[in-house]
Amino acid sequence: ESPTHPVRHRISGAREPPFAGQGQWYQAIPAIVMVILMHVGFMMSAPMARDLTAVLARERHVATHMGVVGTMGGIGVLISSTITGWLLEFTNDPSILSIIPWVVCMLFPIVSAIAIAYFPFPEGVDDDPKGKAATASPDAAPAATTDEPALT
Repeated sequence: ESPTHPVRHRISGAREPPFAGQGQWYQAIPAIVMVILMHVGFMMSAPMARDLTAVLARERHVATHMGVVGTMGGIGVLISSTITGWLLEFTNDPSILSIIPWVVCMLFPIVSAIAIAYFPFPEGVDDDPKGKAATASPDAAPAATTDEPALT
């Protein structure tokens, strides 16, 4: 028996959901692994992206810049999902064209990573904006930040 409504199933021509009544939980492992990897990647990249946004905003109007980044990200997802969906039509028939969507999906992050390496940062923006690396020495004791005596 189908878990979907029988009349709606006949009218819409919808297929049964994957895993419906099959009892084979291990078929969901690829989807679970993909979701875990996607979230780990986001946890690694989001702090760096937020910091880079603040640096490029030169610490002014950071919330506005974050909003623009979020909006552009949403527009990028909309456009890339549309293009990827269109490209997935090539995978319906087994042929050499079936590789096209996967090559495009592979090339986009590679080209993006190369473009970031050559990104023309504004003058005055560097890896160490506060100059901490040049003034700190590994042997130096940390400077006291208060007038209170240090506990020993």
